[in-house]
Amino acid sequence: MNNSVLIYSDFNDVVEESVTLLEKSGYIVFSAGNFNGAIDLITSADYEYFLVDDTVDATTLKYLISESRRCNPDAAVITFNAVESILTRFRHSKA
Repeated sequence: MNNSVLIYSDFNDVVEESVTLLEKSGYIVFSAGNFNGAIDLITSADYEYFLVDDTVDATTLKYLISESRRCNPDAAVITFNAVESILTRFRHSKA
């Protein structure tokens, strides 16, 4: 496992806060604050987890998840509703 995370949110403050939390916890973080940036990273980055803010609209969320599974089928896809919940979601996904 490469301990890397791709994170996407439409809100830059959520992205920035998430990146800080994850990097302090020892993760390598790729982040995108817009759709095109997310697609670029999905197709080019090597990541173990794909985190998506659950405020992303349903159509966009579905497309991003399908692209992630197509490009990196072994990556866990995790939605989150608060930055504080990210590490808890990781623990549950590993169980």
